[in-house]
Amino acid sequence: MQKDYIEIGYTKKAQGVKGLLKVKIEDEYLQDFSKTPVVFLELNEGIVPFFIEKRFLKGEPQVQFEDVDSKEKALKLASTKILMRPSDMIPKDQRKDKKSDLDFGFLEGYLMIDEEIGEIGEVVEVVAFPEQEMAYVNYEDREVMIPLNVHLILGIDEKQNAFLVDLPDGLLDLQGG
Repeated sequence: MQKDYIEIGYTKKAQGVKGLLKVKIEDEYLQDFSKTPVVFLELNEGIVPFFIEKRFLKGEPQVQFEDVDSKEKALKLASTKILMRPSDMIPKDQRKDKKSDLDFGFLEGYLMIDEEIGEIGEVVEVVAFPEQEMAYVNYEDREVMIPLNVHLILGIDEKQNAFLVDLPDGLLDLQGG
């Protein structure tokens, strides 16, 4: 594969009789795939452009390429690397996080655990304020706001949907219920 292309996924099997293909797109490239009019497939004759006629992203993603209008044509493209040119990708500063456009938006639903206090509670919502992002957390039957920044977050366990923080002494006491 040439340096001019980035592998974003691969085609799977043909779906139906009209040339639809199931595809596997890596999560980090799903936004790019959803916006681009063209992708490239690595075939025997080299890297070939394919213009997207239709795409379905709900459930298992599927794509319909222009001029691929039969199951036979789609079968020839099965199990093929899908590539994109870096110039066709969404610039990093314009990307949206899967759950939000906030730096810490992905922590919604995660359990916040303080290094000393222990379990604080689940993050109900992450909101942007002018100075920083804040997490709304249910703590001792009341909703508290806790600042989110790299200095307070000690670690994130994505498998457990939890993260460890080192909150300043008295922060939870300041927010009386």
